[in-house]
Amino acid sequence: MSSASQSVQRLRPLFCPSPGAYAVIRLNPVEMVKHFGDANALEQAKALTPRFHLIYLSLDMALPFPGRPWYQFDVSPIAPKLRKEDAKRGITPAMCIPIYPNTVHPNGRPPLRPQGDFPFSNCYHWIENTTQLRVRARPEGFDETNVVRLSYDSMSDLEEIWTEDILAIISARRAAEAANSQALANDAAQAKGDANDYAAEIDGDLSPLPETLADDADRASVSSTSSASDEVFTDDVTRLGMIDIFGGPECDVDLVPLVDLWTSELSEHLKEEDIPGPEDLFAEC
Repeated sequence: MSSASQSVQRLRPLFCPSPGAYAVIRLNPVEMVKHFGDANALEQAKALTPRFHLIYLSLDMALPFPGRPWYQFDVSPIAPKLRKEDAKRGITPAMCIPIYPNTVHPNGRPPLRPQGDFPFSNCYHWIENTTQLRVRARPEGFDETNVVRLSYDSMSDLEEIWTEDILAIISARRAAEAANSQALANDAAQAKGDANDYAAEIDGDLSPLPETLADDADRASVSSTSSASDEVFTDDVTRLGMIDIFGGPECDVDLVPLVDLWTSELSEHLKEEDIPGPEDLFAEC
């Protein structure tokens, strides 16, 4: 095959976008509700003004085949700023990775270096920051002539760095749970001591319960405990019954946001100063 024909083949649009690529997306609420035939829903969808968002296509959720109306992906919204601390979840501002040409990081963590020229200088990957989206297919396909993507080595680096942060998150959460358990134990010990002191003060003023009343009280206590256990068990069974263990990524697809997507010329669709935060995408969804 000649170099010219190789070039033509490389530039051919793809029927499905490639995992590992950065992309610009915009929610399409009109197409998401049109098939319901609900005039009110369609009117509300038309009233929305979705923004452009920058994302990373992490993983396709099913084998892609030509001719499908959409393709479902696990994606990570890209952030134009450092992560805020979230002590309850064990997340710190350092749990992010800059994307070159951005090199700013609280601990000096090296940036990921995508293949192609990433056009924004203020962007980060955040940990624990994923969602699923359906990407609308296009008759003309997806132009990846100037796609910006991570190499397989960079994908491995990304997962390795996240492993480091996940271990730190687990350690922080365990420490918080231990501290909370100790506080609860201290409170329980204090409450028991207070109860013993109070019982000692009034012990001389109380007469023993009649045996029949004591038996009734014990039976009531056992019945109450059994009832509570049954209720918890019933709730657990109900929750388990709601889980479709055979369901795949296409379960309840109407609830998975439908988006239009572009993988080439990212800066033509989104300016650096206009990149929304991940929380903005989640709010829109």
